[in-house]
Amino acid sequence: MSRVLLVMLLAACSPPGRALAQDTAQDLFDLGLRYQNGDGVPKDALKAAESYRTAAERGHAAAQINLAGMYYNGEGVPRNAVKAAEWYEKAAQQGEAVAQVTLGLMYGKGDRIPKDLVKAAAWFGRAAEQGDSTAQLNLGVMYDKGDGVSRNAGTAARWYTKPAEEGYLLAQFNLAEIYAKGGDGVARNPAAAAEWYAKAAEQGHSRRIPHERRSGSGKPRCKAIRAHSSISPSCTCPVSACRRIWCRPTGGPIGLSRRENHVR
Repeated sequence: MSRVLLVMLLAACSPPGRALAQDTAQDLFDLGLRYQNGDGVPKDALKAAESYRTAAERGHAAAQINLAGMYYNGEGVPRNAVKAAEWYEKAAQQGEAVAQVTLGLMYGKGDRIPKDLVKAAAWFGRAAEQGDSTAQLNLGVMYDKGDGVSRNAGTAARWYTKPAEEGYLLAQFNLAEIYAKGGDGVARNPAAAAEWYAKAAEQGHSRRIPHERRSGSGKPRCKAIRAHSSISPSCTCPVSACRRIWCRPTGGPIGLSRRENHVR
């Protein structure tokens, strides 16, 4: 009885950073969160990474994601995108959509690891099948452009639809583009295109330049149809004609938007 009481007292008195043998992976993950966020203990990235690593090595998916994020950002560990990708993949193989999407983004952009559009599409596909809207948007972009997969506007439209219905601006704009042009089993539908352009316009971002209207000088005038892209736009009409409205990027469909890496 006294021996059991002694063990309980030792556990209660142990400092937060000391991982006892009986600590579960969840305990260690929670401890990592406390150190990373300074929740009840002094903020300490080194101890956070240590706790996450121990939990991650025991197969805790959220700890794998957060350890990957620390390697990506160089927080508590040396900055190392290759190790980040390795830990993201361990979580992704367990079905964690946030890790799958992040791998898709890293491979899709060549973000400090070799660019691989086939792998990017594969990881977006796995997350998209789980219903992840960010993955569905980015997978739609890849089918729209033929990056890592065979180009197919019909498949792109299918993947754009759910995020567009959920209010994702880029999906709304890109879906409007497909309906405006038609092809690959998608009938040209000006009414549907106008509807999705309008939904994107309501969200207040402009990078779309239809050329039907022209100013008195003969230069294209910009219509206030709005869409957003993190890509620096290249105007298809004179900047002076655009005023404060951006021109549509010349690179085609827009997407590949980053999301938060960490589980908090």
